[in-house]
Amino acid sequence: MKLHRWFAYACLALTGLFLLTGCAASKTDRGSLTDRDIATALTDLDQRVNRLNTAVTSSNDRVNQLQNQNAQIVQQISMLEADLTSIEERITQLTAPQKEDTIVLPPSAPGGILNRAPSEMKAEYDRARQLMKDGDRTEAIALFTQLATDYPNTDLTDNCHYWVGVGYFLMGEYNQAITVFEHLLDSFDESNKREHARIMLGKIYLKLNQPVEALNQFKASLHEQPGDYRDFANNQIAKLEG
Repeated sequence: MKLHRWFAYACLALTGLFLLTGCAASKTDRGSLTDRDIATALTDLDQRVNRLNTAVTSSNDRVNQLQNQNAQIVQQISMLEADLTSIEERITQLTAPQKEDTIVLPPSAPGGILNRAPSEMKAEYDRARQLMKDGDRTEAIALFTQLATDYPNTDLTDNCHYWVGVGYFLMGEYNQAITVFEHLLDSFDESNKREHARIMLGKIYLKLNQPVEALNQFKASLHEQPGDYRDFANNQIAKLEG
């Protein structure tokens, strides 16, 4: 009887031991699964953070790129505004009334046969021509005007008048140029620059959008000598009358 009782106790003890061992193992398994879940979640979270960091970096790069483009656009706008201001100033200069009192016209040539220009006048005349070619038109105009004043009755005096008008034309001072060319036509009946002056007047009136006046000057040039510009004048007349 005692043997059976001890055997029963032993079985119960073994059963309890097995149960305890199983419970411990079960708890350990449940703890391991929870750790893996946490580790997986942390890994996923870390990946998401990395993706967000990458997205933020990309966004920052794009913002920097847009800021650089905006700075370039602002700079281009500033340059265009400066160009526009320059153009507006030029338009204002071209459309502003010309100051007629700035013109100093040489006196009209007296009647009679023109004298040959003396050597000193010829030298200064050539220098004035070179100034005109070099683009120093203000200085050239002043020198031509002075020569026409100092030598009013030579075969180069009318040329001086003509080049004064050309200088004003090249400077875009069309009203002054008109005054000078008309002065030449009124003062030098026999000048070989009359035809040239008519042609220049025609060109000026075209630039001033006055085609009727331009046409009249081109037609008048056909009656002047030496006839160097007749083909040009006829072409302009055909265009204006066409």
